[in-house]
Amino acid sequence: MHVKKHHLFNVWAEICLVFFVLQSTAVAECDSLYVEIEGNCYWEQDIKFIKDLIANSNLSVEPLGLGTQKWSDGRLTEFKGENSSLKGELPISIGNLDSLKTLRLSSNQLTGTIPESITNLSNLTDLYLLGNQLTGSIPDSIGNLSSLKVLLLNSNQLTGTIPDSIGNLSSLRYLNLQSNRLTGSIPKTIGNLTSLEYILLGGVGYGGNDLTGSIPDEIGKLTRLKEINLSNNELTGSIPDSISNLTSLTHLGLSNNELTGTIPKSIGNLSNLNIIDLSINELTGTIPDSIGNLSSLKYLYLNSNQLSGSIPKAIDNLSNLEILRLYNNQLTGSIPDSISNLTSLTHLGLSNNELTGSIPESISNLISLTHLGLSNNKLSGKIPETICTLNLTWSNRYEGLNKADWEFSTIYNNQFCPSSDNLYPTCVANFMGGNQQGCTYEQKDKDLYLKTDLQFLKDMIANSDLSISPFDLGSQKWKDTRLVELILNNSGLKAAIPQSIGNPTQLTFLKSKQNKFTGSIPDSIKHLINLTHLEIAGAEFSDGIPVAIGDLIKLEKLFLQNNSLSDSIPLSLGNLTEIKDLRLDNNKLTGTIPESITTLSNLTRLYLSNNQFTGTIPDSIGNLSSLTHLYLYNNGLTGTIPDSIGNLSSLTHLYLYKNEFTGLIPETIGNLSNLEALKLYNNELAGSIPASIGNLSSLKQLSLHSNQLTGVIPESIGNLINLTNLVLADNKLFGEVPESIGNLTKLTYLGLYRNELDGVIPETIGNMVNLNKAYLFQNKLTGSIPTTIGNLTKLTSFSVNTNKLTGTIPATIGNLTNLDYLGLLGNQLIGTIPDEIGNLIKLRNLYLSDNELTGSIPKVIGNLTNLKSLHLHYNQLSGKIPDTIGNLSSLNYLYLNSNQLSGRIPDAIGNISSLKDLRLNNNQLRGIVPSNLCDIPNLSKIYLQDNNLCPSYPSCISSIGNQNTSKCHFPDIYVINPDGPVTEQMVTLTGLNFGSPFDSTTVKFYQDQTVLEGSIFKTPSIETELYVRIPAGLTTGICTTRVLVTADSLLTSWPLSFNIQSVPDGPNLRKVYKNLANGWTAVDTIIAQDTILVSGYGIDTYGGTVFLFKDGKAFQDTSLTTKSDPVFGIAPQIVVPTGLGTGKVEITVSTVVNGTESKLSDQLFIDYIDDYVFVNSENADGPWLGTEESPYNEIQAGINSVSNDGTVLVSNGTYKENINFVGKGIKLGSLYMTTGDKAHISSTIIDGNQNGSVVSFVTNEDTSSTLIGFTIQNGSGTLINETQTHGGGIYCNGASPTLEYLNIVNNTATNWGGGLNCSFSAQPIISHVVIRDNKTIDENDGQGGGLYTWFSSPHLINVLMVNNSATYGGGAYLGQEGSGAKFTNVTIADNKGTYGGGLYLTLKNGKATNTPKVINSIISNNKPQQVYFDDENNPWGIDISYSIIEGGKDSINNVNNDTINWGTGSIGLSPLLTIDYRLDPYSPAIGEGSSTGAPLTDLNGDPRPNPEGSSPDMGAYESMRALRLLRTNPILDGLKVNDISLWNDSLSLSAHWKKFENNSSINYEYAIGSYEVNNIVDWQSAISDTFITVTGLNLEHDSTYFFNVIGMDAKGRVSETSSSNGVLIDIISPYIVSAEENWTAINTVLGDLELNLKISEPVVAGSVSLSSSQADPYKFEYKLIDKEKYEMTVTGPFIGGDELSFTVKGLQDKAGSITSDIILTYAVGHLSDYNVDGSVDASDLSQLFSGWKNNDLEYELGPTIGNVPFLKPEVDGQFDIYDAAAFTRMWHWSLNKSEKMIPSDYVNSGDELMYMIQNSIFRIQLSKEVNAIDFYFDYPKEYLNIKSNEQISTTQEMMLSHIDTLHGKYSMVAGYLEQKMRSIEIPYIINGKDDVTITAMYRMFDPEGELISQGTKEILFKPLPEEFALHQNYPNPFNPITTIKFDVPEQTHINLIIYDVRGREVAKLLNKEMSPGYQSITWNTRNNFNIPVSAGVYFYQIQTKGFVKTRKMILLK
Repeated sequence: MHVKKHHLFNVWAEICLVFFVLQSTAVAECDSLYVEIEGNCYWEQDIKFIKDLIANSNLSVEPLGLGTQKWSDGRLTEFKGENSSLKGELPISIGNLDSLKTLRLSSNQLTGTIPESITNLSNLTDLYLLGNQLTGSIPDSIGNLSSLKVLLLNSNQLTGTIPDSIGNLSSLRYLNLQSNRLTGSIPKTIGNLTSLEYILLGGVGYGGNDLTGSIPDEIGKLTRLKEINLSNNELTGSIPDSISNLTSLTHLGLSNNELTGTIPKSIGNLSNLNIIDLSINELTGTIPDSIGNLSSLKYLYLNSNQLSGSIPKAIDNLSNLEILRLYNNQLTGSIPDSISNLTSLTHLGLSNNELTGSIPESISNLISLTHLGLSNNKLSGKIPETICTLNLTWSNRYEGLNKADWEFSTIYNNQFCPSSDNLYPTCVANFMGGNQQGCTYEQKDKDLYLKTDLQFLKDMIANSDLSISPFDLGSQKWKDTRLVELILNNSGLKAAIPQSIGNPTQLTFLKSKQNKFTGSIPDSIKHLINLTHLEIAGAEFSDGIPVAIGDLIKLEKLFLQNNSLSDSIPLSLGNLTEIKDLRLDNNKLTGTIPESITTLSNLTRLYLSNNQFTGTIPDSIGNLSSLTHLYLYNNGLTGTIPDSIGNLSSLTHLYLYKNEFTGLIPETIGNLSNLEALKLYNNELAGSIPASIGNLSSLKQLSLHSNQLTGVIPESIGNLINLTNLVLADNKLFGEVPESIGNLTKLTYLGLYRNELDGVIPETIGNMVNLNKAYLFQNKLTGSIPTTIGNLTKLTSFSVNTNKLTGTIPATIGNLTNLDYLGLLGNQLIGTIPDEIGNLIKLRNLYLSDNELTGSIPKVIGNLTNLKSLHLHYNQLSGKIPDTIGNLSSLNYLYLNSNQLSGRIPDAIGNISSLKDLRLNNNQLRGIVPSNLCDIPNLSKIYLQDNNLCPSYPSCISSIGNQNTSKCHFPDIYVINPDGPVTEQMVTLTGLNFGSPFDSTTVKFYQDQTVLEGSIFKTPSIETELYVRIPAGLTTGICTTRVLVTADSLLTSWPLSFNIQSVPDGPNLRKVYKNLANGWTAVDTIIAQDTILVSGYGIDTYGGTVFLFKDGKAFQDTSLTTKSDPVFGIAPQIVVPTGLGTGKVEITVSTVVNGTESKLSDQLFIDYIDDYVFVNSENADGPWLGTEESPYNEIQAGINSVSNDGTVLVSNGTYKENINFVGKGIKLGSLYMTTGDKAHISSTIIDGNQNGSVVSFVTNEDTSSTLIGFTIQNGSGTLINETQTHGGGIYCNGASPTLEYLNIVNNTATNWGGGLNCSFSAQPIISHVVIRDNKTIDENDGQGGGLYTWFSSPHLINVLMVNNSATYGGGAYLGQEGSGAKFTNVTIADNKGTYGGGLYLTLKNGKATNTPKVINSIISNNKPQQVYFDDENNPWGIDISYSIIEGGKDSINNVNNDTINWGTGSIGLSPLLTIDYRLDPYSPAIGEGSSTGAPLTDLNGDPRPNPEGSSPDMGAYESMRALRLLRTNPILDGLKVNDISLWNDSLSLSAHWKKFENNSSINYEYAIGSYEVNNIVDWQSAISDTFITVTGLNLEHDSTYFFNVIGMDAKGRVSETSSSNGVLIDIISPYIVSAEENWTAINTVLGDLELNLKISEPVVAGSVSLSSSQADPYKFEYKLIDKEKYEMTVTGPFIGGDELSFTVKGLQDKAGSITSDIILTYAVGHLSDYNVDGSVDASDLSQLFSGWKNNDLEYELGPTIGNVPFLKPEVDGQFDIYDAAAFTRMWHWSLNKSEKMIPSDYVNSGDELMYMIQNSIFRIQLSKEVNAIDFYFDYPKEYLNIKSNEQISTTQEMMLSHIDTLHGKYSMVAGYLEQKMRSIEIPYIINGKDDVTITAMYRMFDPEGELISQGTKEILFKPLPEEFALHQNYPNPFNPITTIKFDVPEQTHINLIIYDVRGREVAKLLNKEMSPGYQSITWNTRNNFNIPVSAGVYFYQIQTKGFVKTRKMILLK
């Protein structure tokens, strides 16, 4: 018996283990498949392979002695036969080694092919056959070796291709096939080998394979790869980007192939690389900067390619680099200095390139270098001597690939220049030969410059006739002898750009702005191949963009804007693949946008705006994924905006406006999540705004106006929370303004005007708190103006004109204190004008006309002093015109006409000197017209007709029009004073015709039903003035008074209404009085220790308390002395306490009533000054207590005694003392501080008596320490050491006080600061100060005659610094860091210094942390320089803007080249100062300052700017400017003698004027504008002509246009602008603006029709006629109101369904234009259609029964005459069957007309429809709240039959239904007079067994006719079987599921059970109560335990009451 050894171990291991150990010396018996050798069994086939191998190799060795072997259970598992002298072919028997895991036969002499059988070795993991002579191909079946991890077949002679099946070796880690003769491509299946770590398919040296094709992208999947060697093949194509995925790679070898393309930038991701060898290929492009990321790199071989560009600076990051080979390429640029950082470098090969520049000196740092190859380049300059310190061996031999070549260094064939002694460094002197080109440079100051580069500069200078050195042209940067940067902005260049522009080939940056280049851009520019930035802007080119510019492939920025370039964009621009910014805007380019531009994938900014492009935007624009700015606006582009625009995910700015785009805004625009500005306006875009626009969460500006957009504003607009500008105006948008708009809290501009928006303005608008302008005019908005509008406190313009707004003007509008424009005209607003409107003091335009406002014009209107236009006409305003209107001094237009105003025209209107147009007509004004209206100089229009004004009329009013003068002799009250009095107060009535004698006059007061007579006291003139005491008994509220005069008959005055206040329970405080020189006077400020009266009413004489409160402190005084109140009777007198602290105090008073203090009064707040100390030099003898009665006589005594926050008030006089603030935060001031009288400044003198600084701040005082209102003189400065004094007038050391309104004059110091010294972090505020005639004495070190600063930053405001002197800085000396002095409106003039008469600046050893700033200032006539920079300065500078520096920059000594920021608005001219340093009328400083930061007054306290609204002047004083102007005459519109006001020609306009006075040589200029803005015709010369006609205009109808004229005399003086009063263009015939219809009855058929037609303008002729479609002769009346409105009435009742047609004929306006007939048609509703919605339905029925129940006859319908639907009611005054019949008839007609009553889009609201289905009856359940119901549904007539239900039409209920059996429609309406629970039954029959579902629509109404419920309801009708049944399951037989159907005719309990053939229960499917119907259930062959059952026969049984049924079913396998 033969037993395998391994069987014994497997089967008998435990039993026989000991036996085998004991018998180990025994001879084994081997199985027949084994052979026995040396007592062991070996697999016979394994031994055979070894024997075959020995035989083939002719070796003499035993099988077990060959190589190294490992066996397991008799099987060979490992065989290592390396270097074993094996020969011949591999035996086929190798295929039998199926247990073999490792096979190593490398380095033998094996021949032949790899046997196919080797692929049977499925357990093989390692296969080493390298280093043999194997031939043939790799077997295709190699992929069967699925366990293979290592496959080494390299260094053989294998041929053929690499089989695809190699991709099956998923466990392979090491693949080496190099150094064979393999061909074909690398298979893509290589990408499957995801475990691979090494792939070697090339070779070393020059040995490799012959692989072709490209490197497959799939190689990027092998993310574990550490080494790739594909060298020495014939691979083509580019290096795949996917290689960047191989982040574990350490070795990348691709050399000696035919690879093309660029080195991928992503190579920088391979951070573990040690070796890169890409040499000997055909790679192009630049070396990517990303290579600098490879910090582990040691060897970099890029030689022998076609690489271009410069050596990247990033290469200096490769600190471990040892070998760098870049030779044999086309590299340009210089050797970077940073290459010296590569200190590990041993080999540096740069030969055979086109490198330029010099060898960096730092190359000597490369101390490890053994080879340096520099030969065959264009290197230039001098060779650094330090190169000889390197251990290099120099040679002239060729630098090649041989290793021997790397032992030498080369430098020949360059352009090096020898040193000045014509020598090269000794180490290289003998190796410079070959074709050394010599030195082609020009030398300047030891530096070399390439002559060809200089020639370009010289050519430009010559072409432009300039006389400068080429080195002085623009701003230049040279590097290594080559020009690399050139900036030529504003360099005076002209003529053509020379062809030599192509010379400086190393130029990387070329910028030219505002030069006058002509001609074309030369083609030679193509040679500037290193350019990255090219900007030529603002030239005068006449040709197109040269094609050659496309050669500049390194360009990143190309700016050619603002030229006159023409023609189309050349396609070659598509070559600029690196371009990021492309600006071609503002040219004359034509043609289409080329597709080639859309290939520029790096483009971030594309500006093509303001050209003449046509065609469409290319779809491929979406390829520009890096684009951030796309500007295509203002061209002629057409077509649609492509959807691909949504691919531009980086876009931040998209400007496509002002083109001709059509179509929709693409939805994809919502993909642009980074978009900040989207401007599409002024196109022809249509459709709706896409909802996706809400995705643009970064959007700040959205402008879609002036298109044809429709639809609603999407709710998603509220997502744009960063939006600042939203403009959707001038479209056709409709619907509501979405609530979500309130989310836009950053919005500043909202433009929704001129759309068709309706609905209300959402309350959420109040959330938009940053809104500045909101325009919603010309829409159809309704509802009220939301009160939340008051939150928008930044609003300057708000217009909702011409909408349908109702309600009142919200009081919160008064919060909008920044409003300039408020437009609410053309709405239906009611109520009064709120008083809060008086808060809008910045308002210039107020439009409230064409509303229904009532009440009076509030007095607070007078607060609006900036108002220019006030439009309140066409309202219902009443009361008088308030006198306060005279405060509106800027008003031009006052329109109060067409109201119900009464009273007289106030004289105060005559104060409005700027008034041009006054309209008061159509009111009830009375009295005399003020004559001072004739004194208003520009008032050219006065409309007063249709009032009650009395003669005589002022002479300037030529026509007074229609007036009612019947009561002109009646008394008339103009004014009551005081306004708003209290009961029992004496008042004065002023007016006319008060009567005489005294006892003929009575004054009565009326309030509600109360009439009281007032007591009259003797008055100076009984005719015009009455003193009356108001009677007691009146209450707080409105009161009316009349004056009654008994003459021949009783004459009663017009009433005067006013507010009255009854005396309150507690005191009511009004004012505080102080006893001044002129008696008790009301004051706004009280001072501690003052005696005051607290005045008011309700203050008793019986005692009480006065309380003063501030900051938690309180004072009360019960020892009250009372005096007579000047107005109200009793006033308590108290002495103001001390100790409360300066600020606002609250005063409260109580009184004692019956021994008990009453309620406290209201609060009165007043300014309080605490702790005043007084100083007066005249109090020589004392006592000196510091009080007003006993003041100190020295200022220092006052300072010492006052508390830290107190005030020292100094009387006029001269104080000879030197004072010190001793660190106190006090105010020290002359009487100027309390009076504002500047005379006190010169009268209050602190004289230092030449005894030191006059005033010292040396104890860290801050700005709370204030010195105000003195003259500081005769100081000598603070002694610093034995010889030096500083700060003659004022000395600030480390202190920052406030210095205001001072004269600092005639002070001296030896050294620093004659007037002021600010040192060591002093930051004083110096405001309204004169610094004059101060000086420093030391001729060597005198610094800062007027002002000296050192480490300090004073701020000078409104300062005059003149006639000061010092050696350094006669005016001011600014020294050291921190001296960031700021000069605002300062005049520095006539100062003298040896260095810097005006300002001297020195930094010396400091840092420039602050820069002095000069703004709005004048520095003039200072000697010898205006500004002087110390020539020893560290770099510093000065910022100058909006200032005059006389002489400009040339007046600034700046040898140190400090930075002079000559900012906006700075001038170098003479300021033309007068002798007192004010501005001459012709000074260029007038009006040229900046408003930013400008003070509100000038040095003299006059307002700045003057006039208001202009720009301020420069310097300390503001000019009046009046002297510059000539007086002008009025301008008359038209060429007639009299001014015309209407003109009917839109193409021309005329004007004339008299010659301007006193000068016949005046020339004129004219302009035309609307509302005085020259927006029609800008200024044109008329020479001396005064009659002008302008043609070719395009004037708008109903717009007023003005001629504006100025004159200029021979001296160049310019007059004020004179304007005509305007001419109104009327080219459109009158038309109907609006038609307001009012049907007087609830049912339109029953009442009258009132119709008001508003006409667009007043008419002089016209008529109206009526006709009806039913030819009924209705009664018709009409009248014309105010020539602008027809009021018409048509008397009913009407015929239901009639149409009324009104024909308006012959409307003619004042300009003579006649309108064609206008026909207006109005449909009369149908009888019963109460809500006039076109249907008679439940809504109407509910109203009928509501009216019926309440006996409201407005709802009555019958009896009727006529035929349906044209029924005319002849109502009988009662509800009866006639009314029910009328409704029934009309309901059936309406149903037949519309088929159903309920629109399908109703949404569910209210309670759901309640119903039940039982016994084929559908029953609707109605609650008692339901008064009427509509019910409708469509039904499938083939499955469902609906039976008709009873029709009911009685006086108690109505139920009408209609069944359309043809189409399957059911309609029903029902209504009830009595409220109770009801049901409606609808019978039905189902055809068949299937369920039927219908969708019913319903509406239910309550007894008041209000909708309480509506919606849709799905209703399921289920068929009912007649008896129980159980049906056969289907399918049957089945597996795995079947369905069982059964019938249930009634509600019952059902059991459904599955049994097996033995009757055992398998599964219970049902055990529950079930509804009737056709039912079914499925079985999934699982039992009750959810376990599948086996195949076989089963039974199922149904069990219910009285019915049991069983059936059989078969379950298949």
